[in-house]
Amino acid sequence: MMSNSDLGRLLKSDEIQNAIRRPKTDRLRRVLKKNPLKNQAIMTRLNPYSDVTRRTAILETELNTYKRQAAIAKRRGVRLLLPI
Repeated sequence: MMSNSDLGRLLKSDEIQNAIRRPKTDRLRRVLKKNPLKNQAIMTRLNPYSDVTRRTAILETELNTYKRQAAIAKRRGVRLLLPI
C-alpha cells in the first residue's frame, strides 16, 4: 500500500536516486551496419572473389550487347565496327 501516490515525486526523491544506477555517459555510438549487396567495399571485405565475379559479369554483359548489335546489323546488311 502506497502512502504517497505522487509517483513522479517519489522517483525523484533522494533515497530512490541514491539507490538506482547512474545513467551511462560514455556510451559508444552504434555503427550502422551496411548491406554488402549494395556496398561493394563491404562485399569485397566479406568475399574477396566478388570483384572477379562482378568484373566477369560486366564483361559478359558488354559481349552479349555487342553480339546482339552484330546480329541486328547482319540482318540489316550493315557492317558493325569492333568495340575498342
